[in-house]
Amino acid sequence: MRQLAKACWRGMFGDGPAYDVMCVEEMPGGFLKSRHLVRGISGSYSGETIYFIDPATGQAGFTYYTSLGAIQSGRVDLSYGLLRFEDIRHVARDGTKLRFRGTGEVLSDGRYRSTTSQWRDEEWQLVSTVLFERIECEGWAEVEAGCG
Repeated sequence: MRQLAKACWRGMFGDGPAYDVMCVEEMPGGFLKSRHLVRGISGSYSGETIYFIDPATGQAGFTYYTSLGAIQSGRVDLSYGLLRFEDIRHVARDGTKLRFRGTGEVLSDGRYRSTTSQWRDEEWQLVSTVLFERIECEGWAEVEAGCG
């Protein structure tokens, strides 16, 4: 994720109209923060993720807080230049629990591809593939003001 830091990115969900704008920034202590906002939908949806390395295990992990009151957490496998988000535990505001997994990959052309799958009906089902491109927003305040 450090390759995405200090920049903002935009990615479409399929052919649109929904798209995701995210900014990744470094935090004190070696943490990373990713904030995102989905546009092109009725209502609003956003979230904030904190990425960290567990000092006890050396394992990368994350916690994601959504504007809908849900929390996701999980581990990140950093093998082979691909981020693998495995066994993501999602707990909705009402206590409903879901399972997700995903991948993230910085491509040779500088774009970032993200996939998300959900465990449903006893199998993993692809929910989305989003291809992010770097955009010229100066940071999160500019995104909230309409950039991206």
